[in-house]
Formats: sequence, C-alpha cells, structure tokens
Amino acid sequence: MAGIFNTLNTANKGMNAQQTALHTTAHNISNANTEGYSRQRVELKADLAYTYGGVGQLGTGVKMDSVIRLVDEFTGKQIRQETATLSQFGTKSEMLEQLETIFNEPSDTGLNFNIGEMFKSYQELAKNPESLSSRTIVIEKSRTFADTLNQIQSQIDSLIGETDYQIDKQILDFNSIIDNLDTLNRQIFNISVKGHTPNDLLDQRDKLLMEMSSITDFKVETDKYNRVSVIVGGEAALNHEGKPLNADGDPITLDLRILSTKGAIKGYLDSKEVLVDQLKEMKDYGAAVAAAFNKAHTDGVTDDPIAIFISDEGRLSVNPDLIEDNSKLLAGENAASPAGDGSRAAAIAAIRNTPIDFGGESTTLENKYNSMITRVGISKEHADNMVKNQEALVGQLEMRKESTTGVSIDEEVSNLVKYQKAFEANARVMAVLTEMLDVLINRTGV
Repeated sequence: MAGIFNTLNTANKGMNAQQTALHTTAHNISNANTEGYSRQRVELKADLAYTYGGVGQLGTGVKMDSVIRLVDEFTGKQIRQETATLSQFGTKSEMLEQLETIFNEPSDTGLNFNIGEMFKSYQELAKNPESLSSRTIVIEKSRTFADTLNQIQSQIDSLIGETDYQIDKQILDFNSIIDNLDTLNRQIFNISVKGHTPNDLLDQRDKLLMEMSSITDFKVETDKYNRVSVIVGGEAALNHEGKPLNADGDPITLDLRILSTKGAIKGYLDSKEVLVDQLKEMKDYGAAVAAAFNKAHTDGVTDDPIAIFISDEGRLSVNPDLIEDNSKLLAGENAASPAGDGSRAAAIAAIRNTPIDFGGESTTLENKYNSMITRVGISKEHADNMVKNQEALVGQLEMRKESTTGVSIDEEVSNLVKYQKAFEANARVMAVLTEMLDVLINRTGV
C-alpha cells in the first residue's frame, strides 16, 4: 500500500510540474510580441530520493526548482552602450538636417542665390546708371538678401532654443526613469527577499535601463536581491537602497554636467555647439557684407555719404533713406557725376570677386558662405555614417540577444506538445494506481 501511495505522490508531482511548465509556455506565447519580454523556462530536477532497505535509493519524482528568465546580460550591456552612441549621433544628424533645411541650399530662394541676384542688379545698374527701374531692382534685391540673411539667423536662433528645451527634457526624462527604477527596486526586493525571482519585474527594469541608455551613458551594478544601482560619470544616480541624498537630506538630481557623456544629451550639446558657431558666423557674415558694400558706396564721397546697409549685430536692413528715395543710391562717382557714369555701381559689383578678411581668412563673400554650408554638410555626413555603423552594430547585437531572450512560437508550440504528453502520461499513471487501489480495497477477499 505504501508503495502505491508513494507512486501516486510521484505522479501528482509530475502532473503539477508539467502543468506549471504548460502555464509558463502559455505565458511566453502570450508575450511573444511584448517589447522587452524575456522568455521564461521552468527548471525541473529530480526530487530527493529515499533509501529503501535491501534495495537502495528510489526516486521520488520531479521537483520544480525555479522559473528562470533566459537572458544574455553581457549582450544586454553591450546594446545599452552602443545604443547611447547611436542616440548621440542620431540626435546630431537630426539637428544638422534641420540646419541644412534652414540654409535650403542649393535653391532659387537660398542666400547664395539672393546674393548673386544682388550683385547682378549692381552690374545692370552700372550699365544703365540713369535707369530708375535699375535702382529700384537694386534696392529690392538688397532687401531680399537682407531678409533672407535675417530669416536664417532667426531660424538658427530658434533651433538653439529648441535644442535647449530638448536637453532639459532629456534631463527630466532621465530623472523620471531613475524614480521608476527606484520603485521597481523596492518591488523586486520584496519578492527576492522571499527567495523568489520576479521575472516580469526584471524585464520592466531592463526595459527602463534600455530607455535610459538612449539618454546618456551609465554603469549598472546589481546586488544579490536583483536591485540595480546606476552610476553616471562616476556619481551615483541611484543606489540599491534608494536615491542618494544631499546634505539637506533631499534626493540628489543629476545635472547636465554629469549627464553629458554620451547619448541624446551629448548629441544635443554637440549640435548646439555647431548651431552657436554657425549663428556667430552668419552674424559676422552679415556685418562683413554691410561693411564691404557701405565702404564701396561711401568711399571718397564728401557730400553726405550714405550707407546701403544698416547692421545690428549682423542683422541687416536696407537704409530707409534709400528705400524712400532711391536716387540717393550712387551709381557714379558722386551725385554730380555726368550721365552714363556707373563706376561706383561697377565697384560694388566687383565686391563679388574681391577677397574679404573674415578674421584671418581672406575669401570672397560667396566662397565664405559656401564654405560654411560645406562644413555643415561634412558634419552631417559624418553623423549619418556613424548612425549607419551603429545601427548595423546594434542590429547584430539585438539579433544575438533575440536568439536567447526572444520567444519562438514554433519552439513554444513544440514545448506545449511535450508538456502535454508528459502531463497525460502522469495522469495515466495516477489512473492505473487508482484502479490498483480499487482492487485492493474493494475487491480483495470477495
């Protein structure tokens, strides 16, 4: 009788184990498309045997050891590191793309086209110095050039403001994720301290770490209770026990200085550096244009010389006096020049091919502008190449991770059949043992 009951217990444990395995397999299938989910597996092992006198040790069935996550921690760490680099250059590429859109070159509405049109209008004025329509065209082309230049500066300035906003947002997002990780640490501890493994909570934790890797670079340390600490730039953003406190006992919030190592924040900072430099160059460019045109228009004029452009820190406007009375625009040597004198207009047109000093760099206005556009293009191309390389690398790492953590429907369906057959076999054992007990109890001795 004892043997029958022992075997019943063995079969019952087998049924429970296969049922748990079936439940875990169903859980895997349900989360096959859940982002950040790591497939789980029930670890089974033989239960402790007992010694049967004169026979030896007899097995007592199966034991459910644990339900584990199938994860590749090393690959996960690599993905976080490379994602930070990808996010950095991806962010920079997007910002530089917006800068290229602002310049809108080459096009029939860009600054390069408008400065060419302005020079052409002076060439026409030099040919027809008495023509009022030629003077009107010069004024209008000059206004268009100034408006285009100012618009570019305004748009770059707005883009700098947007970059600052995004940097602040990334810092807020980082600290928000830290708060969520702190909450998860406490939940994970409450389960782990009881000897259990909170697999789904650990998946949520790893997903948050992946989100944070796109913001900045960091190091992770895990304690025996699966709680994480996060170190950024050598400073702790989160300890196993909670957020570090300052001298006043308040939680420490990491600032830009610490977070600007890699990731999107670094990408925005790199982009802002380019934008600030570009805005300064455009202002210097505007001031240089105003200085060159005004000098050519007033040089040697003794009778009430008048400037063509008014420059306000590189933002240009055509002199209102010229707009009100375009006869004040000199085509000849001076106001009293004989008819047909277009020497001054020709001199202004000649600025197009005259090198101008830009802080030690001597070049023409058009070449200077083209060199600025080219540098932006080179920076954008470098960022794009880095993005392509990082996307390929992260893609390979993701495939490696997926081979371990990803759910294969075909494999899980195969496991369903395997566990189902094992469950049915254990149930059949119990059915046989039940018949044996029925014979012993109800039919023996009849």
